[in-house]
Parts: sequence; structure tokens; C-alpha cells
Amino acid sequence: LKNKWEAVTKDFRILKAYGCLVSYVVTDCGEKNALNKLYGVEAVDMESYFIAWIAINNKIPVICIRSISDNPGEPIPELIVRFSSGNFYFRVKCLIEIIFSKTKIRSIASSSKNINIACRNLNQFIKKILLPYFGYEL
Repeated sequence: LKNKWEAVTKDFRILKAYGCLVSYVVTDCGEKNALNKLYGVEAVDMESYFIAWIAINNKIPVICIRSISDNPGEPIPELIVRFSSGNFYFRVKCLIEIIFSKTKIRSIASSSKNINIACRNLNQFIKKILLPYFGYEL
């Protein structure tokens, strides 16, 4: 990744990287790499797009702080995408697929681990950097 360290505090480093917002789900490594080559981005943020779009169109200042749970070389498991966009019957079908496939279980477990790490990192950032900046301590 093309990046630089923006700030370093005791046991905590903030990485500044260039990203982009998109209005659709990017799951494929090839598509992530294409966005990197076209725009020089290291991270693709899909979830904040609509928040930023609404805020900007209503002239509301906005900043999104994200903790990334996947990297450009790691696809988002298609089952997660399918599960999140389906109805109850479809979700049960996805769960059955997971139960009977070791490969899909490993993929989901890896994604879950990455999501937990991203959540911990974001919580640490809020506790150690953001709250003290505004005069709050935990």
C-alpha cells in the first residue's frame, strides 16, 4: 500500500491512506485493483457513500472515520453479500450453504476476524485520539 504514518502516540499509530466512496458493493479483488490503478486509492468505502451524499447535498459538513476490515487483495465473501440482500428464506439457504462447506466457513471466519479487528481499532481510535481531542477522557 502507498501510505504514510500521519501520527504516532504511545502504542497507537494512525495510518493515512487515500480512499474513494462508491455507491455499490465492491467484492472482487480485480475491481478493487482497478479502482486503485484508476484513482490511486488504497481503500474503497461503500457504506459511507450515502451518508456523505446526503450531507453534501444538504450543505452539512461531514467527515467519515472508518476502520477497514478487508484489504485490496482480499475479496468479500459472496455469501455475506448475498445474505445481506436476501429475504428470510434466502438467508436460511445461505446459512445451510455455510454449514455444509468448509471453504465457506473458513472464508466467513476470516472476514469475521477482520471485522472484529477493525471494530477494536476504531474503538481505540475513538478512546485514545478523538475523545481526548474534544476534552473527554474514559
